[in-house]
Amino acid sequence: MNYYWTKTWGAPDVPEYDGLALSHEGYRAKILEYIQPGDIVLYLTSDAKEADPKLHGRLAGAVQISDPIEIIDIEFRRPGIKRPAEHYRKDGKFRWPFGIAISRSWKFIDQVSNNVLIPDHADYGMQGAATIHPMSHDQVAQLHVPAGTRGHKGW
Repeated sequence: MNYYWTKTWGAPDVPEYDGLALSHEGYRAKILEYIQPGDIVLYLTSDAKEADPKLHGRLAGAVQISDPIEIIDIEFRRPGIKRPAEHYRKDGKFRWPFGIAISRSWKFIDQVSNNVLIPDHADYGMQGAATIHPMSHDQVAQLHVPAGTRGHKGW
């Protein structure tokens, strides 16, 4: 199992309604070249004005890639529910239509700051949110996983 990080506006939703959401098809294609079922992607909350203010600059959650790996369209995963206006660009297009299915998701409370977990995260600029980035063993070892969130696949 490999661990990665990305920047988001908040914690993930449940797998039935969410997925690893990306803004460009090319980034998803590149990720699909190396991502494996069961891999974990941690969500570092950005400092963007749209981000959840309670989570600014902190680890917000994680998702586990589904087995088998599946391509999904994130926008229509929650039938009958209109997504918030800020999830759409000025031209009306959904910001993150290119998804990869997840099998599990976790929301974290009172987690470590992005600066402690990934000290150079700010150096990635917009790329921090555009794709996923590998985590070192030392970074993974820093994670404080709350009781009851450990899964049968090694988390």
